[in-house]
Parts: sequence; C-alpha cells; structure tokens
Amino acid sequence: MTSAAPSPIQQPGVGVSGYVESLRRERDRFVALAFCAADLLLEINAEGRITFAAGATQSLVGKPPESLSGALFLDLVARQDRPLMAEFLRGMTPGSRLDPVPIRLAAGDKATPPMSLTGYHLPDLPGCFFFALRLGAAVSVVDRAATLDRDLASGLLNRESFAEVASEQMREAENRGESLKLTMLRTQNLPQLRSSMDKEASESLMRTLGACLQANSASGQAAARLDEDSYGLVHRATLDIDGIRDRIQDMIRSADPKGVGVKVSAGTVDADVDGMNAEDSTRVLLYTINRFCETGGAAINMESMSENLKKMTQETTRTLNSFRDVVRNEQFEVAFQPIVSLATHEIHHYEALTRFNGDIGKSPYKMITFAENTGIIADFDLAMCRKVLDWIHKTNRSGQEYTVAVNLSGRSIANTAFISALHELLAPNKDLRAQLMFEITESAKIHDLEAANAFIQGLRRWGTASAWTISAPVPPR
Repeated sequence: MTSAAPSPIQQPGVGVSGYVESLRRERDRFVALAFCAADLLLEINAEGRITFAAGATQSLVGKPPESLSGALFLDLVARQDRPLMAEFLRGMTPGSRLDPVPIRLAAGDKATPPMSLTGYHLPDLPGCFFFALRLGAAVSVVDRAATLDRDLASGLLNRESFAEVASEQMREAENRGESLKLTMLRTQNLPQLRSSMDKEASESLMRTLGACLQANSASGQAAARLDEDSYGLVHRATLDIDGIRDRIQDMIRSADPKGVGVKVSAGTVDADVDGMNAEDSTRVLLYTINRFCETGGAAINMESMSENLKKMTQETTRTLNSFRDVVRNEQFEVAFQPIVSLATHEIHHYEALTRFNGDIGKSPYKMITFAENTGIIADFDLAMCRKVLDWIHKTNRSGQEYTVAVNLSGRSIANTAFISALHELLAPNKDLRAQLMFEITESAKIHDLEAANAFIQGLRRWGTASAWTISAPVPPR
C-alpha cells in the first residue's frame, strides 16, 4: 500500500514557518492574478456586509480597505445604482456568475465614473459573494452602456436600443450554443396609479421596477420599457418569469397608497426562432414587439399572453420566410402605371408598381411595410431595380423606349450594403441613365437626411433622369 504524500509540514526541511510562508505566497499569487483584471476586490456576506476589501479603495471612495470591513456593501454603491445592485445580489444563486455590468460607487457626495463589475457566488460558501471592479476596463461594457438610449424614469432601454442589444445577445448566445427567451410584460393602468402617488414614491417605484427587470436580463442590459405600460426582456431560459411577475406586482402593491396595486401579465416565447439565424430571429421578435406596442396590446389576449405571443411570432416567421422566397426567386410582377405631365397632358414616365402572387399578394402595401419594419426591404428594392432594368433593355431592343421610376424605401437608402449593390448594378447600365428614375418613399421614415441627400447626389452623379423624395406615405407599390 502506498502512503499519502507528506504535508508541507512533514516534508524534510519544511517547518511551520515554511508552510505558512508557502500559504502566503499562494495567497499573494491568487490576489495578483485577480488584480490582473480588477482595481478593487470585495467579499460580501449573506447580510450584505463587506468582509474583505483590497485594492484602490482610497483613490476610488476615499477610504482605506481595512475601514470597509463590516460596512454595508450597498452603502458603497452610488445611490442611483443601489436598486440595480440590490437586484443583482438577490438574483445571484450559489454557483452563478455576474457578467460585466456598469456600476458606480459612492465617493462622498459624488459618484465614481461607471466601473465594470463582475461577480461570483461561490457554491461551497453559500451567502458569500465575490466581486471585482475595474475602472477604465478594456472591455467595452461601460462605454457600450453609455451609448444606449434609455427611458429616464425606469433606467431601462428604449425600444430602439433594446433592438440593438437583443440582437447582440442573441448572436452571442447562438455562438455559445445557448438559447434565450423573450418575455413581454404589461401592467394595467400603472401610469394612472403613479399619477396618484407623490413624486418621490413614483420615481422610486420605477427605478426599482427597472432594476428588477434589468438585473434578470441577459448581460444585465437586455431589458426595455417599450411604452407606458409595456416592458420586455431577453433572458436565460431558466429564469423564473412567474416569480419576476409576482415580484413586480408586489412592489407596485407596496407602493400603492391604497395597497391595491395593478395586474401584471407576462408572456414568454423563444428568442431563437427555429431554423433561423440570430439576425432573422431578431427581426421576427422585434416586429412582434412593435406590433404589440402599436396595437396597445389589443392584438394579444392578456389571459393567454404566451400563447398569443407564440402565434404572433409564428405568423411573422411565416411571412418573413415567404417574402424572402418571393424576393430570392423574383416571384413578383411589375406593373407600369403611366404618370401624365400636367403641363403637356402627355405621359411623362411610368411608375413601376409591385404585384405579388398568391396569398402574399393580397396587399402589396402591407407586404412592403412589413419588409421595411423587419429590415429586409433592401433585398426587395434591389430585386425590383434588377427587374426594371431587364424590362427596359427588353423594350429597347424591340424599338420602344420608356422612362421608368422605381420606388426605393427610406430604409434602403440608409443601408450601406444596398447602396453598394445598387451602384454595382447600375455601373454597366450607363446607357439607360436617361430612362431610369428613382422615388424615395417615406412609408418608412427617413431619419438621416444627410445620408438621404448623399444617396440622391450619388444617383445624380451616375446620371439618372431624376431623383427626389416623396414627403408622405405612398400608395401601394
């Protein structure tokens, strides 16, 4: 039988002092490794008090590390970030990690710049939380968070920023082989309740509600206030949404002077739509979100919100796939509507209009709007330009020359890939310059007027007959 290896104390030439020294070196090694990625290290116990602190506490919060022992951790956090940090602590179960999130510390009456905070709840020591904070980290989490537009009352992302963050989180989850969920919540008459509360209580409620959703979302950032009564978050599949909904109802009830609160409904669907990449999954889900918000929830039965969200998502998925097939295979017809000059009463040019086949063709305008709102309109506009150019070539060969105007979406002209592809398509067709016109429609609003003007000037340099912007939604294309 082989005997166990001797302990450092039992080894020849190694006494108690040598063993202690080896432990000290091992401790210093781990601390040095931790400081490779942090400026401040903290250990927090189950009561939320600091049991260990090391690092640049003097320069950050004006106190030496040893003076922080026994202090409440949340007192070290800047007042505006305390609700969020409290929710992070609440949600960190044994064995869970906290991905980098921006948190500010309290430095007297002021706050530090946002720091990148990571954390770990050691499973062998339930109730012990370990945090590392870094100022000016190379990781872009702090800078990234600063660029996002937020709802001022709740601190949550607005709809547009949510679209951006949700897309990023879905791509990253896909790369990791993980799945995410999208949950939408609707409060019934919360704005009316808030109007009956004093200003401080109303603001505190919204900060706490926002912190709850943000802390439980993917990356601690993927949560949004979609409109006055609607909220959304992308989150891990294991999140207890019923518990989150009940917690929000409880916090609203506690804030209500009458102790009644409001009803909160929640619905959850898969964020990664089967058979779709992350980009198209994002398009489907964000279109569903926009539809939900624009109808004020009227399209969804609150009593069966998850099932109705699922049906809405499936319908959007089918429509997106069908439209992609139509564009890919150019399964649409072009109708040419004569446009008469008021001065001469003669046909000035023809406008190219779309005619779809089958069920998808019942409302061309509806389909074009759908394509704009899901971000796939550029593919269609390019296919339309290709068809019109082919038609002009064909009629020219037969001895008939026509001038044709093609409608382009305001979203397409903001798409750099579309602009590049369009100029590549036009380059070998300079002989058709006098016969091709473009109309930029505002069925999707143009937000970047400088980009729109640059696009128009680029077409004019190519030599198109004309290009202009229509200032109102156009009739069906």
